[in-house]
Amino acid sequence: MWAKPVGENLYQLKNIPFFSYGLNYNDIVKAIAKNEGSKPEILEVVEASGHQTLRVIFTDNKGKKEHISVIESIRTEHIGYEGWDDDQFTLNVTPSGNYDEFFDKLDELELKGILSFETCEQCIEGSFDAVPEDAENG
Repeated sequence: MWAKPVGENLYQLKNIPFFSYGLNYNDIVKAIAKNEGSKPEILEVVEASGHQTLRVIFTDNKGKKEHISVIESIRTEHIGYEGWDDDQFTLNVTPSGNYDEFFDKLDELELKGILSFETCEQCIEGSFDAVPEDAENG
């Protein structure tokens, strides 16, 4: 993730998180490096930004250019996005954006078999993962 230092062990997230739950663009987080020379690890959200994150994977077997075109056709000035590869994107809805309306547009595209999507709210209290850490290993 990209982040801007804003205080002692405090960082403002400056990209849309791809693989985390409960983190959003512009959130202020507390993060501490476990070892000298290592990158800080996020411990908690100190101040939520009000942005909301959605993750999309296209299932239509088309290319990145076509997928961006689909996103552009439904987005407003309050929706930003970043691509991971040709098929996977994270979408950011600003606090002034209409989250429910955008969610409904994605839902329609999912029903048509064009894409699949998920919201990125926190799944596990105190964690930024979707499943408990011990379930991933066992």
